[in-house]
Amino acid sequence: MNIQEEKNFDAVILSRAYLWDPDIYDLWHSSKTEKGQWNFFSFKDKEVDKFLELGRKTVNFNERKIIYQRIHKLLYDKQACVFLYEIPLIFYADKRIKQIKPAPYGLLYGIEKWEYEISK
Repeated sequence: MNIQEEKNFDAVILSRAYLWDPDIYDLWHSSKTEKGQWNFFSFKDKEVDKFLELGRKTVNFNERKIIYQRIHKLLYDKQACVFLYEIPLIFYADKRIKQIKPAPYGLLYGIEKWEYEISK
């Protein structure tokens, strides 16, 4: 028996990492509450759904940022769950890799410009 799928739990400790995209549709949208889907909290909210759908349709990075900030504020205000902490993501690279420029678009953003310095 899978306690998550059966929704047979009193509390859940969940770790999620969003490395490439902040889309959290599968975890919070009302349509994702069936057995085997990720919204096993059975959280349903039309306003959150509206913004989750908008976030998936929006291409502009700055507009998406505003949308997902709004979603997180709604989840906090509605106490969808208790967010305990967030561990900062640290990215390490060999010092021989040149042209790495950190960006909010993901760990491998700009990889086509990276250069590898071969030791002699």
